[in-house]
Amino acid sequence: MTTIQEHDRQVLCRRLADAAFAGVGIEVGVQSGRFSGQLLRSSQVKHLHLVDCWCTHENPDGSGSETQADHDRHYKRAMAEVQKSRSRNQEVSVHRGFTADVLPGLPFGTFDWAYIDAMHTYDGCLADLEATERLIRPGGLIAGHDYEQGTEWARRVQCGVVDAVADFLKNRPNWVLEAVYEDSFRNNSYVLAHRPPGEVEA
Repeated sequence: MTTIQEHDRQVLCRRLADAAFAGVGIEVGVQSGRFSGQLLRSSQVKHLHLVDCWCTHENPDGSGSETQADHDRHYKRAMAEVQKSRSRNQEVSVHRGFTADVLPGLPFGTFDWAYIDAMHTYDGCLADLEATERLIRPGGLIAGHDYEQGTEWARRVQCGVVDAVADFLKNRPNWVLEAVYEDSFRNNSYVLAHRPPGEVEA
């Protein structure tokens, strides 16, 4: 596993810009679409799926989420960012709904990579990892955001991403933690790489 201290999403975009991952990607958790635009501009993705409920929900600390009007504004900004950033050769599919409802309906084993930045609780993140795994082709990648624990923010939002990733990797010898990209703030990202059966070490 490699640890890289650089702006995490910039490094991640360079990783996804590899020609080997230039087919179909999915971003789970979009909000206002800032990273969606960066993915479209920086990677070579030909078809990007965007998944977000853009709706009110209860936060892990018991507080309410933003209002529905706030979420609707995020959605409009995301759509504007997509239109501004996409090229004529890039297709974008938008799925407005919860990941538990959307991901099972997508074609299994056809995605080159996924980026997860939705629920940060242990249960939510692990569920997204497990649901996303079915979508990824052999040799593909799963990346995610907020790989963080021990900070005040992580405790406040009950961030369980680090533990969810660790438990996801248990009993999955075909998946390895390839890299952690450390940011100077708290927004570390991780990359999981799938190794086809013939490449797994005994």
